[in-house]
Amino acid sequence: MRIQRWLSLAVAVAALAVGSTTPLAAQGTTTGAITGTVTDEKNAPVPNVAVEVVNRTNGAKASQITRDNGRFFIPNLEVGTYSVTARRIGFMPQTRTDIVVSLTQATRLDFQLKEQATQLAAVRTEAVTTTSDFSATRQGVQTVLTDTLVRRLPTLNRDVTDLIRNSPQVSVSQDGRISAAGQNNRFNNIQIDGVSLANRFGLGASPTVGAQVGGRALPLDAIKEFQVLVSPYDVRQGNFTGALVNAVTQSGTNEFTGSAFIYYRDQQMGRDTAFLRTSPFVRRQLGFSLGGPIIKNKLRFFATVETSQNVSPSSGPFYDPTSPTGLVNSSVATARITPAQVDSFVNYLSSKGIAAGSAGLTTNENPLLNTFVRLDYQLSGNTRLVLRNIYNDQEAFDFSRSLGTFNFSSNGFRRTEKSNQIVGQAFTNFSNGFSNEFTVGLTTTRFKRVSDVLAPQVLVQNIGGTGSGIGFRAGTENSSQGNELREDLYEIQNNFTMPLGNHIVSIGTRNEIYKAYNAFLQNSYGNYTFNSLNDFVANRAPASFSGSGGLGGDVVANFSAAQLAGYIQDQWTVTPRFTTTLGLRIDVPLFFDKPSFSASVQRDFGRSTADLPSGNLQFSPRIGFNWDATGDQMNQIRGGVGLFQGIPAYVWMSNQFQNTGAGLAQFTCGGGVTATNGASPLFNASPVSPRGCGLKTNNTPGRSLDDGTFLGTVNLADPDLKFPQLLRATLGYDRKLPGDVIATFDALYSKSINNFFYNNINIPQTGRIDAQGRTVFANFAATGIPTVAPLFPVYGSNVIELSNQSKDYAYSGTGQLRKRFNGAFEGSVAYTYGRSYSVTDLTSSVALSNWQFGRVYSGLQTDQPVNASLFDQPHRVLVNGTYTAPWKSNQTNITFYYSKASGTPYSFVYGGNGGRGDMNGDGSNANDPIYIPTGPTDPKLGFVATTVSGVTYTPAQQAALLDQFIKDNSCLETQRGTIMKPTSCRNPMFDRFDLTIEQQLPTIRGERATLRLDIFNAANLLNSKWGRIKSATANGNATLLQVQSFTSADPSTQVPVVTFTNNFNTQFTPLNFSQFYQLQASLRLSF
Repeated sequence: MRIQRWLSLAVAVAALAVGSTTPLAAQGTTTGAITGTVTDEKNAPVPNVAVEVVNRTNGAKASQITRDNGRFFIPNLEVGTYSVTARRIGFMPQTRTDIVVSLTQATRLDFQLKEQATQLAAVRTEAVTTTSDFSATRQGVQTVLTDTLVRRLPTLNRDVTDLIRNSPQVSVSQDGRISAAGQNNRFNNIQIDGVSLANRFGLGASPTVGAQVGGRALPLDAIKEFQVLVSPYDVRQGNFTGALVNAVTQSGTNEFTGSAFIYYRDQQMGRDTAFLRTSPFVRRQLGFSLGGPIIKNKLRFFATVETSQNVSPSSGPFYDPTSPTGLVNSSVATARITPAQVDSFVNYLSSKGIAAGSAGLTTNENPLLNTFVRLDYQLSGNTRLVLRNIYNDQEAFDFSRSLGTFNFSSNGFRRTEKSNQIVGQAFTNFSNGFSNEFTVGLTTTRFKRVSDVLAPQVLVQNIGGTGSGIGFRAGTENSSQGNELREDLYEIQNNFTMPLGNHIVSIGTRNEIYKAYNAFLQNSYGNYTFNSLNDFVANRAPASFSGSGGLGGDVVANFSAAQLAGYIQDQWTVTPRFTTTLGLRIDVPLFFDKPSFSASVQRDFGRSTADLPSGNLQFSPRIGFNWDATGDQMNQIRGGVGLFQGIPAYVWMSNQFQNTGAGLAQFTCGGGVTATNGASPLFNASPVSPRGCGLKTNNTPGRSLDDGTFLGTVNLADPDLKFPQLLRATLGYDRKLPGDVIATFDALYSKSINNFFYNNINIPQTGRIDAQGRTVFANFAATGIPTVAPLFPVYGSNVIELSNQSKDYAYSGTGQLRKRFNGAFEGSVAYTYGRSYSVTDLTSSVALSNWQFGRVYSGLQTDQPVNASLFDQPHRVLVNGTYTAPWKSNQTNITFYYSKASGTPYSFVYGGNGGRGDMNGDGSNANDPIYIPTGPTDPKLGFVATTVSGVTYTPAQQAALLDQFIKDNSCLETQRGTIMKPTSCRNPMFDRFDLTIEQQLPTIRGERATLRLDIFNAANLLNSKWGRIKSATANGNATLLQVQSFTSADPSTQVPVVTFTNNFNTQFTPLNFSQFYQLQASLRLSF
């Protein structure tokens, strides 16, 4: 019943905001406004002037009477073009046409009326050019895409997220993660018509629903205007610390309009490579839209539907027995597999009743259905109602390969997602100038992973011999073994606005109620790793085994939460040239449920598993300003400073519900890290994980879920944990140049107030220093395997606590020239220099993974040094534009997008089998930066001979190869004799050039037919070497040295013995279809 009480409170707060006589902000969050002053010929203010605005496309009207100071403010206007008339008896009426109203901006429009005799007179009409670029309400950093650019820009997936990259303050990594102002990609928020359509649970790289299935948030034709807000000082905007993507949707007009289209591309419409041409590659997108009046000037509708069928080749190498190496598209020329190896692996699995699937060329399918419907009703002269719905049904088959994990097709899986969002809005303008905007919404999402086989996952390493780097993998992918997500998001918000003299005061509330059910039963079917193919087919014990099972408590996360916010704001026009906005926002994160309490965790660690950060108030004051420096709207200086609080990915909070020690237990057998648990169980094809390990080395029984020696995974949260929050300050200057060109400079600085930090409290917090200068927490055998010594072994090696840190910071400077559409050209060119520094980067969904992979370190894990963030891309050039040819009939449009950016940073780390590579003994072999030797004979690093694909490399040869590799990489050369500084190497710069050509065709009855050609990665069309993205790694860590052993078991003298074969140099270019140019043809019929 608690959630019902909180929901009732949210409704009551919204009702209070509706009825309050305390005022609210300026223009709405989903609308725009027109504001100005009416004076007479002596520049004296004229009160009681009737100002009426009329929407040119749908006839909607709104009006207001000027106040004693001659000012008027008409809010809650749909984005679009208006005519505005000012009239009063005794003055000659005036009408201004072509007044553009932009999203969240107040367009300034002043009138000077001439006196006349009291008689009817014709209205004097004049066309004027207005722009929201010079507006008192533009104070922070933002990017606006008009409907012209939205319709014309090249977009590979016809997805709203394709548009975000057009903001100069946004960077896109090699693997498509979208970062704004140097922040984590999960810290962005997206709202459509004021209601969040964000990926709240936080799975996938995209900020929107559909992120996990390569889907769209809504049909692109539904978008009317699009903003990327980085520092809105309007306190009604919140729930982000990266960027807020704010968009409004299309509505019907007083004329019936519609369109139908088809977009098409296939494997013949790209570069002639075996990877593309030998595989079915088809993307077919169809859709239509229709809008118009149901009752003219009263009731209007708009609807659009899009479908997409996408079949593309899976990325990575594939098996071809006719190839000399058995491989096609391999990034390592010396790598090879044989038919005998493939047959042996497949046949043995088949004998166990498991279909391994194909090792050959595989395709990924991605069918999408997206629908949008909207109704607008003019209830009265001052009230407008909106009801709209978005429904998506989307699916993606997920499969890829690398040499290290050469997957057979049974390891692929389908992601399925259905989402629906319904939104209702009411906009009211009162005669006294007050206005109100009320919004409610409900978003539901249902996601599931589905596999074609039910079997444990099997990985067989060292295909072709030790050190080959090739591993066969089949069976149900381990993270798809029981994976389901259900989400419900309820939203209610109200914004009430009242102008008072020179002030526009706002009060409001925005509330989200969130419910989630998440099953993530990783390894519940079992996950076996073998050191060799011979071990596998001979049914020998695996090198390691990972499993999971229930301990009697909840094994799924099922919880309800809320984010309640209230705010008050004053927009004060200090002088006609200077406006400031002061506001305070208070956010209250709440959890209506608590994780189960574990008495043993409380006893051992003094922490309660039931603790969650519920009810911790977070205050976000903000102040912004705009100064019309010369008084002619030709030069403006703007900026501000304030706090911004975001909602974290709820998957990070769900970890505490699922992992209390009494619910789901993950365990590992065999290997070096957990050798004391017991041997790995023999392979069992049943899709049910064994519940424990085999015998220990002393022949005593191994640990088991049923004997109390294993407790479940434990994730804890600091009860004082605060949601992510940062301070952001900006300063900007805009200058209007000849030809309607605007020059802009924006400086931006962000400093973390509260960000997340993961710490493993089950390993010693102090340690000794080894020969390389690394702090270590375990002893190492001569085999190179650490004896990890957790404080309480019953929990395994890891008890992960989530707390706050406040050391992250970022800054940037952007110079930009842009021009709005004037019938021929609209475009922008920008350069951004920025840096982003962090303690840890939250790139994973699981608490353990965020601790393991969020950073690399060589000191104490409680230390919090700041290094370049994985989202740090110092340089970015962005150019986009659209041009319309000068001929009058059969219009031709050319639109382009170009970006060149720095590659992301990364670290070189150790790797190894059986726990080797865990150089500090913390239980993870994925977060240990390498020691960089002074030269080939540095005694702190040893080598051992290794054979790869029939080629043997001696220790001396490997030492020489590594020495040359270091010389070839300046980021390593400058750090010789030390442990590598985290993220101090960087991927190469990469660019992207997309081009669109549209040609209108002659028609018989006046309909419009447009033929369009999109060229994606157009640089690669000009030169096969251009447009290729080179990347050492997508996750920030690149394994360089494989640990094989240590020189001795003496902690005071032992150093690692490694192998290095220089294969790394040939692993820079990932193989996927985005690396090559692609053509897409489309035809659209419109009326």
